[in-house]
Amino acid sequence: SVVIQTERGSATSSAGRFTWRLLVLLGIGIAHHALYRGDILSIYALLGLPLVALRHASDRVLWGTAAVLALGGPRLLLLLGGALMGVPVDMNPPAGPELAAYYDALRAGNLPAIAVSNLREGFLMKMEFQLGLFGRGYQTMAMFLLGILLARHRWHESLASNPAPLRRAWKLGLGVSGAALLIMAVSALVVGTPTEAGLSRPQAMVFLTGYDVFNLGIAAALASVFLLLFAQARMRQVLRHLVPVGQTALTV
Repeated sequence: SVVIQTERGSATSSAGRFTWRLLVLLGIGIAHHALYRGDILSIYALLGLPLVALRHASDRVLWGTAAVLALGGPRLLLLLGGALMGVPVDMNPPAGPELAAYYDALRAGNLPAIAVSNLREGFLMKMEFQLGLFGRGYQTMAMFLLGILLARHRWHESLASNPAPLRRAWKLGLGVSGAALLIMAVSALVVGTPTEAGLSRPQAMVFLTGYDVFNLGIAAALASVFLLLFAQARMRQVLRHLVPVGQTALTV
């Protein structure tokens, strides 16, 4: 999306337009978050802002950064930082009077109280989930960087005439996901899940890194299978109804 949109017109005006759209998306996401603290639009907007500059980075920088983010590099830094500062690092479920008050507001249907809680404690909890030990935001950024590489080299335009990479991608994706799932299962049996073991134990890193790799493999497999199906004339007649959804995503 960032590559396609910023290629239109001059570099300055296109980058400015894309930044403006992200800011509008951020506003929509915050309004949505006031009602539902699981909103993802605000996260996409915040993570999208650095892409305006990163779109000029070299392939080597993009590949390297995406790999570090996808494999949990920031999580390792958090754990090492906590160990050096003597701060215990765990993943105990959040609890406290704020959460209890939030549940009471939900049961009572108190919309103003729900909105205040979502915009205050709820947003902090979401940012911790995205940028903390779970690291969902790091994986999202890794996928954004891979998307820049895909668009830069026009791979998305050549896949229809050369589906071989797609066939390899879905098989590799499933294989990688299966291996990661097996590693996660063994890790859970030996160490326990992260919430049980606490991330102060380095072995729990294996579980979360396996989960990251599993997600990447599944994403690659699903996208590849969808594109292979879309390349078939009969399936295209069915799947073309999803085109507006893709166009909406591209408009940010």
